[in-house]
Amino acid sequence: APLRASRCRDARDACSRTMSKPLGGSSHANARDALDTYKRARLAFVTSLNEMLRKDDPSLDAALLDNDCLALLHRPLVQDTVPGVRVSALAAMRALATRVDRAGDVLATPETLSKIVSSLSHDDQNVVVAGCGLASALASKRESHVRSLFDAGALGPLRKALDSLNPEIMDAASRCAVAVVAASPWAAERFLAEETACSENEVLPGAALHSGTQNGSENRSKSSILECLCAATSSPTTSLCTRSVIVRIFNAICKHGEALAKRVVRDCDACGVAARLARDAATRVDARETTGPTLARARAAAFACLSTMAAHSADLAAVVMASGVTGDAVAACVYASDAYPEESFQVREAATFLLLSLVNKTPELAQAVCDAGAVESLVQNLSMEAGSKRSVPALTALGYIADYKPSLALRVVTADGGQRIVQTLAKADTGDVAATAAWALGCCARHGEDTASLLAQNGAIRVLLGCYVGAQADRHPTLRDKARTALTHVIKKCGSLDVIDFLVSPTTPGPVLKHVLSEFAERLGKDVHAKRAFVTSGGLMRLQNVCRAHEKDVASASAAARKGESESGEKVTSAASAAIGELAPLLDERSLRDAKKINAVFPPDVVSYYLYC
Repeated sequence: APLRASRCRDARDACSRTMSKPLGGSSHANARDALDTYKRARLAFVTSLNEMLRKDDPSLDAALLDNDCLALLHRPLVQDTVPGVRVSALAAMRALATRVDRAGDVLATPETLSKIVSSLSHDDQNVVVAGCGLASALASKRESHVRSLFDAGALGPLRKALDSLNPEIMDAASRCAVAVVAASPWAAERFLAEETACSENEVLPGAALHSGTQNGSENRSKSSILECLCAATSSPTTSLCTRSVIVRIFNAICKHGEALAKRVVRDCDACGVAARLARDAATRVDARETTGPTLARARAAAFACLSTMAAHSADLAAVVMASGVTGDAVAACVYASDAYPEESFQVREAATFLLLSLVNKTPELAQAVCDAGAVESLVQNLSMEAGSKRSVPALTALGYIADYKPSLALRVVTADGGQRIVQTLAKADTGDVAATAAWALGCCARHGEDTASLLAQNGAIRVLLGCYVGAQADRHPTLRDKARTALTHVIKKCGSLDVIDFLVSPTTPGPVLKHVLSEFAERLGKDVHAKRAFVTSGGLMRLQNVCRAHEKDVASASAAARKGESESGEKVTSAASAAIGELAPLLDERSLRDAKKINAVFPPDVVSYYLYC
């Protein structure tokens, strides 16, 4: 800092010495030297300021604001005749506005904004790019800043920049437009409405190129900003990076509701633009791009935009489906690269969300997505995410697919999906992941024996029971309910009593045990082989243990009542019920009746032997 201050003083002194020279025959040279010295002083100041801001020091930012640094920037320097000074001043204002909220409040005044807006239509492209960056920083902070930008007349220059033939200007303007339309639904509507209102009387610089005519005035008068952006993506001068930013504009608008999403899809070929970007980013290597992460981010932006469109309604989902992007999304679900793992995950996540937005609408869309190979891809995605929170979209998509009809559920289970979902449930990092996996298992199992029996063979019952009584369920209220529902479906639909025989035990929670006893009570008397297996496996002996545990609970409750302890609110519960927080005896009335019905299937002396042995 002392060195920078010394440089500024030296420049100021040099300027003073030059101005104090006597004017003679070299008066023009003296004036030129003085002005050049002043220009170097201004450049030295803004350069030094940006060097300080690169340190990203909050205390330094606060000190600059306290010393009224912004006043020096936006009054003389942001309108400097030297483009380099102006660009550096705008860059410094952007850095402060991005990091400090009160800097944005200071800048969002009519006087300052008028100077910022004037930068958007400057002849120097670097000034326009810097101005768009500052406007983007302000718009991304608060909606009130967007309103102030609109009031200052920023939309007109921003529209011209969006239709510029200069790739750098268009890229910066597109990023600014993303921040503007993302601020609020009102901002998005105003952004679209202003362009539509002005497009009839205003011809933008790039209209001739995009419309295919010499002057572009005839076709431009009928174009909206959406059509302008779509046409720009078809230009050979538009990079993949800029195309991805344009797609992000569509995405930001669609996030504000179904009405705006329908407008985007109806007024231009936004679905086709996003689908082509996803395909080009996957297959094309552009020499101007930094390949790898940039291409991956472009794919992720395209899939995210299409996912937002499809999420609003079945009609929009059908339009997205018709764009032919399904195959690309299926392939992207399993995309991976060791060189840039984070960008790879962004691609997988966006593609998986797109498939989810398609399959959760109608059975017909789900069937079409499955025919494109989505089930196998989603199952492989589960294997790649290994129980982390990143596996939730794939779990949800598989659950929706399986929930529609038995054929789709069987397709999920037989594609190794049942085993993968069970493994995801066993390795779930959080309660949300476990709850989603349990729900997906329930969706698969509820259709019948074909799916439930395969899930039982893959160990679904033990894993679900572990989640039901585990500590994680105490912290996640919906996990226990979803695990119990899935357990009920598997128990009732698995088709074999041998599979659920081990659940006849006093350690099984009452809400689960009642469904197990119901199945045995209904089917045991009709199957001689099942009766023999129930005895030889120890099931009958364990049933007597269940009865004794229930009788012990009832006896304890009666004793407590006689001693008056029940008046103090104390209740008696079995150990299995206590594990899930339920204060009740092990067997309810229905379960006790089923237990007696099972015992009645066997000779009384056999039952007595196991009861008292």
